[in-house]
Amino acid sequence: MCNFFSCITKGDGVPIYFDAQTRQSLSENNPESYKYDSHSSIAAYHNVNEDVCNKFEYNPFSKVFKIDQINSYINDSEDVNMWLKTFDFTPILRTGLWRF
Repeated sequence: MCNFFSCITKGDGVPIYFDAQTRQSLSENNPESYKYDSHSSIAAYHNVNEDVCNKFEYNPFSKVFKIDQINSYINDSEDVNMWLKTFDFTPILRTGLWRF
């Protein structure tokens, strides 16, 4: 299981993740048993081939950024790290649908 906050990319620097609205929806109806911060769940839900996506984790409290895997031909970790530093986690935190 990955840690809050997890995201993936296709090597294009555009993070794919479960936003607050999707987390809330999945908390009410989740027949596939998706886990909010699982790279596998994020990839499956968004129809992304997990074997070719890049995987990242970020702790918005400690500001620790982790590269889990670079699977695409492009390492877009710098773009993702910059995006994460400016991303507003408040809506996700308010849902309570996350854990460390």
